[in-house]
Amino acid sequence: MPKQTSLPSEASLRTLYKSFLSSPSPLSSESTELSTLFFKICEKSLESDALCKEGAGVLREVLGKWDPESEDPNPPPGVLFNTSTPHNVALNLLTDTLWLLSTLHPDPSSLPHIRLLTLLKTLTPSTIPYRTICTVLDETILESLIDDYSRFKKSLKKVNTDRVYKQKKFNLYREESEGYSKTLTLFSTLNKSNVEYTLRKTKSIIGYFDLDPNRVLDLCLDSFENEVVSSNYSSYISVLKGFESLKALPHLIGFKLADSGGGGEKCLDIVGRLVKEGMVELEEVRSYMEVDLEGIKAESNRRLQKYSLSIKQLGVVSLNSSTTSKKNITSPEIPDKSYLRLKLISSLVKCNAYKVAEREIEDLEARGIQAIFLEPSIASGICQLLHNVLEPLYQSSSPPKFDLGASPTPLPTSSISYHPINSLQMITTLSEFTSTILTPLKYITLKSDSLSKDPILFCKICRIIKYGLENNPSEEEFEKMKEILGRYLTPCISCLGSNPSCSYTLWSCLNLLPYQTRYTIYDNWRGSTLERNSIPMKAMAGKGIGEDDKGLEWVRSEVITGLECRAVMKRLSKDNYKEKGKLLAKITHPNPLVVFSVILGQIESYDNMITLIVDSFKHLSPLALDVLSHQLLTAVGGGNTNTGSRNKLKDDGLNASNWMSALETFIGVFYKKNPHVELRGILRFIVEKLRDNSVLELGIVKSLMNKMGGVEIAEGVISQQQLDGRAGGSLLKRETTNFGIVEKISKKSVKQLRLALSEPDVGLPLLVLTAQIRNRVVYMTETKHLKFIGNMYDVCTRMENVLAEFLSVDKERYEQMVPSLSRLVGTTKDGLGLDPEVVFTIARPLIGGSVRRDEENAQKKSSGEKTTPNELKAWLPGKKEIHTTYKAMLPSDVWSSISVSLYETFWSLRLYDIYVPKDRYDAETTRLKKEVERVEKSWRSDKLKNFTQSSQMDVARMKNTTGELKKELEEQQGWFRSVTRKIKKNRDSFLGQLGAEEVSKTFSKTFLEHCVFPRCMNSPEDASFCAKFIFLLHDSETPHFPSIQVYDLLVQSLIGLIFCSTEGEAANLGGMLREVWTVLSKWRYDEKAYEEEAQSKKGFTITGIGLPKGDFDKVYGKWHDRIWTVCKNGLKSTEYIHIRATLIVLSGIVNTFPKKFEAGQEGLEAVSVLQADERQDIKAMANAYYAQLSRARDAGAWRKEDGGVWKDMALEKAKKLKEKLRGEKAKRQDEEMRVEMSGGGGGGGQGQKSAKPPPPPPAGGNKSAQKAPPKAPQKAPQKAPQKASASNNNNVGGGGGGGQKFNPPPSGRRGESTLRGMKSPLNASAGEFKPPGGGSRLSPPSGREAGGLNDSRDGRDGGKKRGRGDDAGSNVDAKRSRGDGRGEGGVGGVGGEGGEEDKRKRYFDSKT
Repeated sequence: MPKQTSLPSEASLRTLYKSFLSSPSPLSSESTELSTLFFKICEKSLESDALCKEGAGVLREVLGKWDPESEDPNPPPGVLFNTSTPHNVALNLLTDTLWLLSTLHPDPSSLPHIRLLTLLKTLTPSTIPYRTICTVLDETILESLIDDYSRFKKSLKKVNTDRVYKQKKFNLYREESEGYSKTLTLFSTLNKSNVEYTLRKTKSIIGYFDLDPNRVLDLCLDSFENEVVSSNYSSYISVLKGFESLKALPHLIGFKLADSGGGGEKCLDIVGRLVKEGMVELEEVRSYMEVDLEGIKAESNRRLQKYSLSIKQLGVVSLNSSTTSKKNITSPEIPDKSYLRLKLISSLVKCNAYKVAEREIEDLEARGIQAIFLEPSIASGICQLLHNVLEPLYQSSSPPKFDLGASPTPLPTSSISYHPINSLQMITTLSEFTSTILTPLKYITLKSDSLSKDPILFCKICRIIKYGLENNPSEEEFEKMKEILGRYLTPCISCLGSNPSCSYTLWSCLNLLPYQTRYTIYDNWRGSTLERNSIPMKAMAGKGIGEDDKGLEWVRSEVITGLECRAVMKRLSKDNYKEKGKLLAKITHPNPLVVFSVILGQIESYDNMITLIVDSFKHLSPLALDVLSHQLLTAVGGGNTNTGSRNKLKDDGLNASNWMSALETFIGVFYKKNPHVELRGILRFIVEKLRDNSVLELGIVKSLMNKMGGVEIAEGVISQQQLDGRAGGSLLKRETTNFGIVEKISKKSVKQLRLALSEPDVGLPLLVLTAQIRNRVVYMTETKHLKFIGNMYDVCTRMENVLAEFLSVDKERYEQMVPSLSRLVGTTKDGLGLDPEVVFTIARPLIGGSVRRDEENAQKKSSGEKTTPNELKAWLPGKKEIHTTYKAMLPSDVWSSISVSLYETFWSLRLYDIYVPKDRYDAETTRLKKEVERVEKSWRSDKLKNFTQSSQMDVARMKNTTGELKKELEEQQGWFRSVTRKIKKNRDSFLGQLGAEEVSKTFSKTFLEHCVFPRCMNSPEDASFCAKFIFLLHDSETPHFPSIQVYDLLVQSLIGLIFCSTEGEAANLGGMLREVWTVLSKWRYDEKAYEEEAQSKKGFTITGIGLPKGDFDKVYGKWHDRIWTVCKNGLKSTEYIHIRATLIVLSGIVNTFPKKFEAGQEGLEAVSVLQADERQDIKAMANAYYAQLSRARDAGAWRKEDGGVWKDMALEKAKKLKEKLRGEKAKRQDEEMRVEMSGGGGGGGQGQKSAKPPPPPPAGGNKSAQKAPPKAPQKAPQKAPQKASASNNNNVGGGGGGGQKFNPPPSGRRGESTLRGMKSPLNASAGEFKPPGGGSRLSPPSGREAGGLNDSRDGRDGGKKRGRGDDAGSNVDAKRSRGDGRGEGGVGGVGGEGGEEDKRKRYFDSKT
């Protein structure tokens, strides 16, 4: 036995093997060394069994275990060895070595051969695969290695036969028609129940007929095309998933798409299904698509440009269209294959592979291709997809359905499956909704108009959002729902057309949002511009469309709406506003922003259309009205639909621009008609503008208070009748504000305005800022016009008073809104620092309310009734805390000159508390009774045939008001007695503690400086209150009250007051001076009144003796001279404001001052100079005051030194002559009328026209008036009256159809006496006709009425003309300037109250 030698070391083999694995080429020198080493190991292993075992172990340790995955299952033809990796090369080298040893030891019975077989069995197949062994070794070796060698030999023969003798096939159906037929039949019967059977049978057919699996897979896809849209498509998906290998699937689909010339719709649907299921990657299929992306981009831009130009040309009429060559925007159409990718996206959406489709859409848009614009089916597919995924959430959030019997057949729904990764999942919660819906909504709203074509889906989404908003959403959910509403749903309604249901559904969501959020949504809806101006410039230039640009369908809808709106507005009139209003509401549904931009533009130019347009808004939807409130806010802010910010002042810098004035009026009228529309936005805007020191916007508040709140805001000088009305209760104030013409006030609008103003962030800031800016406007206004600054100051003062009065009606709500008195004054850290007159304007209603409730509780307590808690107890006067606040309002040294009790009493009382206008109550009660009698009499005489229900309601209102006025008078009289009792009770505490000497030194100055002057400038009521309060203290004989000293200091301070006051303050000052001077003049010229009212009182006592009448006359004369000196200097001043203020003050006291005729003559001369002034407003005021002063002179207002009435003898003579001529003329007309009436008898006779009498002599004091009347012309001699012609229908008297016709009188007042006489009752004693207003109609008027007589038609025209002459330039508003014959200051009318009654009669008749 030969000696055994050891094997090569395992370490050397491992080292060499590692070096071989790292070599770059498998055929390098390392392979030779490795083959040599393999041979040595195997050869040594054959020497003994131990070495054989050891050698096998070494090889297994070094080479490792064979990995079947590394073997290529389908090697290329002719390749016998796997050389894909160095390891496989090493195995091939080892196999070759074993084959070489088998050839060296061919004898099967030899030990080396047996040991070789043992080595092979040890290495196969754990280290060397069978395929390598079978390929290399001989059959003798393989026979010993393979268990079933006979089967292997048969297979080997078959393979060799197939390789050598079998005919090559080309995978055609005809090559194996039976197998493919059976497969096709099998697929045609496929359903969900036999998927497993079909899959198993298919594999059997493939094996039996030796079919190509890829061809079978292609056949399965062909069958799948016919079932792709049915519910059976899932069965095919399951079968396809059963194939062992689907690597050929994308290639088969790619070939189908390429062979179909652009791909059929069903084939694309298959692709979508497979991509959704993850069986095919979209990138693999896309490689077979011949898509020209640049061509698609060019086509997209071309279509956008063409569509943009078509929108721009809407409504444009070309007069030379035949000769104008339009720009030809064409490009070669791209083939359908280029749209294959777009169609594929549509199929992906259709089968709910949405997330894959979304990535494709974003990729195309990043390349500048508007995929959804080019392929609308993508957006429509998204809509259908959203219908399905939203259904679970919609069913849970929608209102319960009522059982109405058999339900209709449900709409068919497409079969959509859901993939966990590539599909949109069913939405069941609100959080899923808000996180999923945003991107799909962008595609169907901003990128297309598909949602607008699906109103059902639109309403579904709106209802889901409404459900979410009503159920306390989280902050994140709320923000996303707000984005959905603002960015997608609200703009979408522009393309929905006139669809009221969608508009109301959207409003049900928006109404749940704060108005600030809604206005932000409307801003986003509007964008930067509207209509044609919003067409994207990039689209017009053929460069695509921007991300933030409006959609073209959206713009097109705006343009069409604008054209329709302008067509309606051109034809709107008072005759068709109802019909056009319905059409306007229809147009407004899709684009309210466009409609209201057009309307507001017309209103700003034509303010006479405001009422008409507001009336036509009756049928507008709530959404449209809310949008209008936003548009109004934008407009008053200076913005417009076509321009930027605008100047709110005219070029003169004094008055508000016309557009601003028109908007103010429109806002008032609109909110009066529609009080439910959002108002807080405009009010908050005004508050913010006040913070920016802008006062012009207060005109909006004024319009709202006037129109919506029914508050009449007087400007300038008001009449004594109106002032008396303001001193009474609410009913009297209403009846006297507009001279008895009571406007219909909507209680709903008043309540809504009061609620809006009572908001914490509106009411109090508006009050406080108005008061604060009043002082700042003098220094912070940029304009140099003093008149404008003064007007703004007056506006702030008036609005502050009106707001406080309006809000204080609801005491509880007002008390919650108003802070404490100390905070108003500014004694706390967060104090507001308001002036005393402002503080008490705000606090006075609460102080009065607390006092009244305290007294009511005292009365209830005394009578044993149950008392109610006083919620206003904190404002009750006399409390220590309040007195401390009062003392902090003024410097400490002031309180040594005035008591807290007097200060509190003065500032806490109102004019209502200390003055009862009984005469005004009686006058209004009498007027209402006469009006009721007149209307009822006319009704009974059948003169008002159309006595409508509205007329009956007016009569009932007047009767009810008559009774209510009586109750109101009794209530005020009782309250007046209570207040005066308190004053008399507390009068000793006013000045008793100060001492007479201290009072005489400083009281008058302190009282006027800190009480009278601040308050009298605040309002007409406060001015009247100051005058009456001074007289009340004087009349109640308040201890130490120096009445004569107070009046004297008041007159001395007049010069400073006039020359530093605004126009409104001058009017208030004139009102107070009128009251004061009326009392002083009464004492001057009525000795008995002086003795009773002045001399006997303590205030006129000097050293214990009353001031003698002669001394008072001297003091009166000095006061008169001083006042006139101040006024005369003001009229001659070179300062514009001084002249206006002086004229306003003089106009207010024209009937009481001047009293001296010398001063009056000087006044006429001074004013006559101003009548030629170049400044038109000064000229108008001078003309008005000149007429008023002349009328006062003629009425006997001027006095002589001895106290007698001064009269102009020449004027009196002319007046008497004029009255005489007028009386003769009246008698002549009366005689003619009697003759005509007495001559009309006989049945069936026809009258004849009588000759005209001679014309009357001219009136006046000239010479021609003294001549005899001229004779009548010869052509028309005066004859006896004859029968009238048959054509005349104005017959009087006589039976049958006859009678005499009335002839017109010869005067310019044609037919006055005749027609008026027939309407008036005949005075039996005097034989004269009297008008219903009282007084002889034929007797000449006297006093100032005669001076202003221009016409005699019951004071209608005459009242108007004289009213203008009296009040022009005094800033009295138009309703007062007409005159009513009742007021002082020259408000004219014939017959006293006659003009006013006729005015009311015309008003009532116009309503019936």
